[in-house]
Amino acid sequence: MKVRGTFLSGILVLGLSLSVAATVLRVPSEYPTIQAGIDAAADGDTVLVADGTYSGAGNRHLDFGGVNMVVMSENGPASTVIDCEQSGRGFHFHTGENEEAVVRGFTIENGYAVGGWIEGCGGAILCNGSSPTIEGNIIRDNTSTWNGGGILCYNGFLAMIADNTIVGNVATRNGGGIICHSGSAIVRGNIISGNVGGSSGGGIHYYLSSGSIEGNLIADNSGGPLGGGIVCSSSSPPIGGNTIVGNMADDGGGICWYNSTGTVTNSIVWGNNASTGPQISGPCTVTYSDVQDGWPGVGNIDADPLFATGPQGDYYLSQTIAGQPEQSPCVDGGDPDSAVPEGTTRTDEVCDVWPPDMGYHYYPCTAGPTPLLWVCVTPDTTQVVRGEDLWFSIDVVNVTDSTLTFDGWVDAYLLNGNPYARNPALGPVEITLGGNGGLYGVRRHVRVPMGAPFGEPYRLCCRTGAHPDSIWVEDCFEFAIVWPPAE
Repeated sequence: MKVRGTFLSGILVLGLSLSVAATVLRVPSEYPTIQAGIDAAADGDTVLVADGTYSGAGNRHLDFGGVNMVVMSENGPASTVIDCEQSGRGFHFHTGENEEAVVRGFTIENGYAVGGWIEGCGGAILCNGSSPTIEGNIIRDNTSTWNGGGILCYNGFLAMIADNTIVGNVATRNGGGIICHSGSAIVRGNIISGNVGGSSGGGIHYYLSSGSIEGNLIADNSGGPLGGGIVCSSSSPPIGGNTIVGNMADDGGGICWYNSTGTVTNSIVWGNNASTGPQISGPCTVTYSDVQDGWPGVGNIDADPLFATGPQGDYYLSQTIAGQPEQSPCVDGGDPDSAVPEGTTRTDEVCDVWPPDMGYHYYPCTAGPTPLLWVCVTPDTTQVVRGEDLWFSIDVVNVTDSTLTFDGWVDAYLLNGNPYARNPALGPVEITLGGNGGLYGVRRHVRVPMGAPFGEPYRLCCRTGAHPDSIWVEDCFEFAIVWPPAE
C-alpha cells in the first residue's frame, strides 16, 4: 500500500522526537501486547509495533484511555496485522482523544462489533466523542451489526481518515466502509471498495455531519436502498477530486443526497447503478466533473473517462504521453482555479501538473522532467464543416536560459480516440528558440476531409519534442465536425 506521505513522515517525526523527551515504547520487545504499550504511554509518546500478526487479549479493542499518542507499525500495514478474530473491534476511542491520537500503518481485519447502538458499531474502529487521526492503514473484512462496518465516527470534531485502504467491510445498517454520525470528519485520499451498507451508504455515510470527502477512490460498494458510493443524509460535506465508479444501490448508485444538497467538483462519477439516479440522486451543484449521462454545470462533461490499469490499480487515466493510444477527456479537465492534487493519474506515475486532472490521484508519484517549453494552442472555433479549414493559433516559449532546437508537429485523433492514419497532420518542422525566446500567435490550419464522419469529440494536439519518439510538451483541443448551416 502506498501512503500519501503519512507513514514516512511518521518515521521522521519519530526520529526527531527522541530529542524532545517523548518516549518510544516498543512492542513486543518491551511490552508484550499493544495495549500494554498503550497503557504505559503518555501524551506525545509513540508505541512502535514490530512486524507480525497480533491477536488475542491485549491486541484488540485497543483503548487510548484519553492519551494523545501515536500507535504505529514499524514497516507498514503489509507487515503488521491486528487480527480481531471476530471477537471484537481493533480500536475504541471514547475519552475525548483529539487529532494527536494517531493510528498508523496497520492491517486491521476480522473485527466484529455486535449489538445495537453503539455497541454494534465500528467493526474495526469506533470513535465516540473523539477525533483521532486514522491514516495509512488497511481496514478489511470487518463487520458491524449496526453502523460502520469499517469505521464509525460519532459526536466528534473533525476526525481525520486519510490514505487508508478500506475494503470488504459490512454494516448491517449504514456505512459499510465509513459512517460519520452527528459530528465531522475529513475523509481524504482513501481507497474505499467492496464494502456493503445494508440500509445505506455502501462506501461512506454522512448523517447530521460536516467535514469533506476529497481525493478518494470509491469503487464497487453496495448501499442497499440509498447511496452505493456515498450517502449524505441531512449533511452537505463538499465532495471533490473523487473517482466514484461501479457502486450500486436502489437510489443514488454513485452519490445520494437525502434531505440534503451539496457540491461535487473535479470528480468522475461513472458506471454506477441504481433504478433512481444511477450516478447522482438528489439536488446538488456539480462542476468540472465527468458524470455519465450528463449533469448541468460549469466544466462538466459526459464522456468515457478511459480508465487505464497501472502499477497501483485500475483507475488511472489513459494518456498518450504515458504510452496509451487514447487521451482521457478527464485529463486537465479539473477546475483551473483549484489546487493540483498530490499524486498522479498517469500509468508512468509522473505527478499531475496544472491544470489538474479530474478524479482520484494515485500516490506516490514521480516528478516529471523540468519543462523546457511552454505550449498553448487556441482554436478559432470548435465546430467545423467538412471540407473546410480549422484554424488555430500557437504560442511556444522556451522557458530555459539556453538555446533549444526541437521538432514541432500536429497530430489528430478520431471520434473513437484512435490516431488519424495520416499523422502528423502538420509537420514535423525544426524550430530553434533562444533562451526565454518564443513564437507567439503562429497561425496554422488543417483541412477537414470531405468524408470525415459528423460528430465529436475529435482532437488536435500541437506537440514539441523529437518526432516521433519523444513528446516534450503538448497542448490539445477538442472539436466537432458539423453539418453546414442551413441557407
